[in-house]
Amino acid sequence: MSVFDILHKDKMTISRYEKVKKDGITRFEDVEKYTNIACRLSKEKLSNLGDGNIPEVTIGHKIFTGPSIDIQKGDKIVLTEKSGRVYKFIAGESFPYDSHLEISVKKEETA
Repeated sequence: MSVFDILHKDKMTISRYEKVKKDGITRFEDVEKYTNIACRLSKEKLSNLGDGNIPEVTIGHKIFTGPSIDIQKGDKIVLTEKSGRVYKFIAGESFPYDSHLEISVKKEETA
């Protein structure tokens, strides 16, 4: 068990849109790159003025995980919190540190 399994109680699956050759045909599809990765979801309230100077409060999200995970901009992330709540994100820019990786993410809206 790593330190990330102890500190990071959430889990995520990461997929990437890549070329895949099946039955002699090359097409693009989502390919699972990592599964059951220990991580931690961070949420923060962001306030700003919207249309007509009406205050808006939105939630910003970041994901923290181990430094060896290769997450690229545009990757799809399905994150399950320890509580069981599931979120879907699109990865933005990643910020690597010696001890961890910090990923800016955008929450996918569900219909």
